[in-house]
Amino acid sequence: MESRLHTRLHTTIVSLLTFILAMTAIYWENGRNSVQIYTYQPSSYRKIDARLLVADQMRTPSLIPVISMLNESKQTTYPASERLSSPTSDSNDKTSQHTPLGIGGFGGGNVTNSSSPTREGGIRSNCVKQIQLWSKFAFAFPEQDYDCANTNCKARYIHSNSYQRLATSHAVILHHKGTWRWEDIARNRPDGQMWIYMSKESPLNSKKMKSENPSQMAYNWSMTFHTDSEVTIPYGRYFGNSPEIPQSDDRNWASGKTRLVAWMGSNCGVTSWGRTKFVRDLQKYVQVDTYGACGKLKCPRNSEACDRILSSHKFYLSLENSECEDYITEKFWDKGLRKDMVPIVYGTTRKDYEKVAPPYSFIHISDYKNMSDLADYIKYLDKNDTAYNEYFEWKKKGSVESYNKCQAHTAQDLFCGIVKKLEEIDEQVFKTGQTQPEFMDINNWWRASCHHRKTIWSP
Repeated sequence: MESRLHTRLHTTIVSLLTFILAMTAIYWENGRNSVQIYTYQPSSYRKIDARLLVADQMRTPSLIPVISMLNESKQTTYPASERLSSPTSDSNDKTSQHTPLGIGGFGGGNVTNSSSPTREGGIRSNCVKQIQLWSKFAFAFPEQDYDCANTNCKARYIHSNSYQRLATSHAVILHHKGTWRWEDIARNRPDGQMWIYMSKESPLNSKKMKSENPSQMAYNWSMTFHTDSEVTIPYGRYFGNSPEIPQSDDRNWASGKTRLVAWMGSNCGVTSWGRTKFVRDLQKYVQVDTYGACGKLKCPRNSEACDRILSSHKFYLSLENSECEDYITEKFWDKGLRKDMVPIVYGTTRKDYEKVAPPYSFIHISDYKNMSDLADYIKYLDKNDTAYNEYFEWKKKGSVESYNKCQAHTAQDLFCGIVKKLEEIDEQVFKTGQTQPEFMDINNWWRASCHHRKTIWSP
């Protein structure tokens, strides 16, 4: 009896050891096919925090997420994604058949080309970070590589809606007017790839992102005019240490200006506030020359003749179509400041203008009690050249640039800025073994930045 028990115990131990050895062999053989865990924390605020783990076996960052929703009683796990081979052609591209990695997670594969940092933390000599604009068109940017100062990698910009090229890109810019199927683009998303939401329109005029599964809209960064965006693409900039004119320049900026107020508008009705009505009401108090589709006067857009016509006015109505944070367009930078007129502004708050504008360079409508009060101040400046010229003193301290579109001369700074942020993530991954990127709740954050005030005279 005792002998049979010893035999049975011995057989059980041998079987257990055999099972353990077999499972260990399977684990080492499959390597990355092991199950990884990722915790998703829903948030009602601007962004959603997410924890990303790194596969120890890989020389490139492999951020492998698996979702566990807080409102579920048990954690759901998904298999780690497999690697994608590099594409050989951008033509006749078909949707990859790789299985998507969980709810809202990254899709199949890693960015596997030679542009990735090494596990030892060094950077390969031919390091290139590929940035893809998901589009068939390229705005003003040609496809090319950009040398970047203070980074270890070049920036490679491409524009394509190819899933094959997406598989080798480190960051993908998804323009709000672009078209794609969320299921397909998520399925083809390599591990560690950053998604960037892009729009230069106001949130009210941006295409709303929709998906049957909202968690697939896993943007990491935003690329907008908003100063809270990770990548900022403003309509203009003020450079405080680059004087436009010398201190000795004492010209009279009112000289030769024979007209008072100008306004050029093409959107005559669909705005978040009564812009057209405001202009008509102001015309009851002072002379306002109106141009464009909403006006009665002719001024060929984007022509030297139109520039001369506008510059003959002392003031320009830089009135935005939306009351959204940081939304300050070419109406202010180009039509106002660069045409040597004093902008009369409305859209976002005075505080937002002060963050980016030259000091004492504009008139904000909300500073006045009512239309009559504003009109009285315009008349005062019209008769007082000394007070009017104070609005141009900023030119002795700095200068402005206006970017009507994504212009080529800003491309290097733009893409190299993205490379810098990608390298910061690489450094964090290799130092700590993990990183804490954020998924943006893009619809809530973006649209929540617009406010409809009860009256235009509200601060």
